[in-house]
Amino acid sequence: MFVWKTKNILAEFDRQMPELAAQLKMIAAGWGTLKKQKSSLASGHHPTQTIDYGIMEGARQVVVIPAPELDWKDVGTWDSLFEVISSNKDGNIVIGGQHIGLDTRGSLIYMNQEHR
Repeated sequence: MFVWKTKNILAEFDRQMPELAAQLKMIAAGWGTLKKQKSSLASGHHPTQTIDYGIMEGARQVVVIPAPELDWKDVGTWDSLFEVISSNKDGNIVIGGQHIGLDTRGSLIYMNQEHR
């Protein structure tokens, strides 16, 4: 879990990931304008690096506060959802409806109630 002042994290992006920092500035400049549609991270090349490695490992002025009572789970993969969301007797997670399945095990089933 990270907590920072915006100016500090942006300074770290400038220092450690300048290409991504430039793209973030382009998005900020276009926010609320017609340019917003063209200024996104999806358009063009950008580094595929996590904040942990890309910024935090080399960050200046960092403090680590142990907080084991937070019981943190890093839900960064589909599989990790099964560690934090209750599943049924077949190991399925069913969200937003009822599921009647035949030999369905270890699956994530989601139904959008608006599109029933």
